[in-house]
Amino acid sequence: MRQGFRYFPPPLNTLISLGNEQLCDVAHNIAKYHFVKQKALSPELIAEYCHSRHEYGIAIKQSSRHSLDGIMMRLRSEVYWRAQINHLADEHREHHAMRGKLLGDAKHGLMPYCSDQTVQLFEDRRANIHAKMQRSLATPSSGVTKSDIYANSERSRLNQLYLSVKAMERLAVSREYIWIMITLTCPPRFHPSSKSYDGSSLREGNDFLNRLYRKLFKFIGKKYYANSDYFGLRVAEVHQDGCPHWHILFYCSDKMLIDLQSKLEQLLSGDGRPEDYYKTYSNKILKTQVEPGNETSPIGYVLKYLFPRSTGNVSTTDTKTAKRVSYALKAAGVRQYQLIGAEGISTKVRALRKVASDPSAPANLKQLAATLVPKADEGVRSLQGMVDLLDHSSRDVKFIRESCLNRFREPTSRLSHLKHHKDERCYELSRYAFILRCSAAVTIKVSSKKKGKGRPLYSLSLNKNGHYSQPEQIQSMEFSTPCLAYPPAQLRWRPP
Repeated sequence: MRQGFRYFPPPLNTLISLGNEQLCDVAHNIAKYHFVKQKALSPELIAEYCHSRHEYGIAIKQSSRHSLDGIMMRLRSEVYWRAQINHLADEHREHHAMRGKLLGDAKHGLMPYCSDQTVQLFEDRRANIHAKMQRSLATPSSGVTKSDIYANSERSRLNQLYLSVKAMERLAVSREYIWIMITLTCPPRFHPSSKSYDGSSLREGNDFLNRLYRKLFKFIGKKYYANSDYFGLRVAEVHQDGCPHWHILFYCSDKMLIDLQSKLEQLLSGDGRPEDYYKTYSNKILKTQVEPGNETSPIGYVLKYLFPRSTGNVSTTDTKTAKRVSYALKAAGVRQYQLIGAEGISTKVRALRKVASDPSAPANLKQLAATLVPKADEGVRSLQGMVDLLDHSSRDVKFIRESCLNRFREPTSRLSHLKHHKDERCYELSRYAFILRCSAAVTIKVSSKKKGKGRPLYSLSLNKNGHYSQPEQIQSMEFSTPCLAYPPAQLRWRPP
């Protein structure tokens, strides 16, 4: 590799027209340039180099979680730059289409929801990932490819979402709650189809909706408690012109309805909207179960783009629309859905399903897990298990975190064990095993040697098994960073 290597990436307007392979080449060359630059960098200039802006104005924010060595590794990492370049190109491409007013109804010769190029790029990426994963087995003796596991995990994730929302609906009935569906939209200045459009992107419109959402929940949090007083779901969608909007489904008491109405009227006044905007469109902004004709469940409407109708193997119009909506949100880095008042439930369900298949798991943990994994023709039982988990069972289970190092050798933590407050043992998530309770024990794991050389003593990874008298005391155990410190990373190609 030439020591004088220099690379000038294409301008942003050119970047959005490149294909996947060309974007990967850009990321590769940027990482290669930083690798060469770091070899000639003096120690006095490292901090300035790490905290400055780089290609396309990208900078890594200063944080206690980021070390200078970790930032150096990121900047010479092709994986890091591929993620940055793909996101930058996708977001700017859609913003360019919105500013050019190229998005809208297909009947008028426009592209609905997102550009055709973005659709093709996302389809190609999925096909490439599938082809690569199809060539490798999950385990040598399983005969199951990684692509099969990936496809099953996607279906499982959506099925889990649907089961969670149906469980919320059943729990609401038992608590005599009503449902409330709120639709948050952006002012005309965010809509490319409007004469008042100011050139805002999908992400900027989503940030506006997020601010409304936070103000609404800050107000609610002063009088009500999540899970006990309300729970629900938030789903992001996109208009055909690329502008986002949100649907928020609440299950709550009828007392909360009056407070929501007054707060929404306050939030949706001004900012380019008429003064009587809420009163004029209140029947579209807020729908409730207590109104005549709204007795049916709104779940199907809220999840219409996550569970589109299809016929056999032929993609219908709904399926194509759902894909374009999903790709538009992914291009802008917007989360499509989020549970409300049930934070952490999805992670606990995934962990408990692992427990259900392990015969050596602790008794109470395994008993709880069995309610979430139905046998043949026992879907109702699985739904009831989810209802119980949302209602009270989730409080019986706690996660334990352990200190570790990320791929850039910076201290972080990860979920390592699951604990039921009635069990004496913790369940180790990573190895389908359990550990005995012990008093402030520390296990030192010596890394395997490579070419006759092992890591120095201060680079050993640490696992902890804490002794707790009450379930509320289960928490991560802090170690001083020198215990997890590595020596400066050796400059090498290819970087991590």
